[in-house]
Amino acid sequence: MRERQERPGEKAGQIWIGIGVIVVSMGFLAWLGYGESKTYYHTIAELQTLQGRALKQRMRAGGTVAPNSIRRYTGRVDFCA
Repeated sequence: MRERQERPGEKAGQIWIGIGVIVVSMGFLAWLGYGESKTYYHTIAELQTLQGRALKQRMRAGGTVAPNSIRRYTGRVDFCA
């Protein structure tokens, strides 16, 4: 039985296809990671107006916290006056 002969440049084409698959895969994973790690910044006044899904997303709040006003619970943190 005769072995198949490689054409010039065929191996290089296979390598470029492999590199392309790896680059696309890494880009897709980076895009997914970016979407999961986004954190929104809100002021204290904005926090009072949030509704629905916005309340369940990760967020950062900016403002001054009164001493001894932080209450930590499972899955949330409350700031009491």
